[in-house]
Amino acid sequence: MEKQQLAKKGKKLMKTFFKFLSDLGNGASYAINN
Repeated sequence: MEKQQLAKKGKKLMKTFFKFLSDLGNGASYAINN
């Protein structure tokens, strides 16, 4: 039970992290292109 909750939290964290990374990448390419 505890492990499953931890995995859920981890997945959510990874999703947030990757979204942050792609947002960062988009911002960077936007800044470079303009």
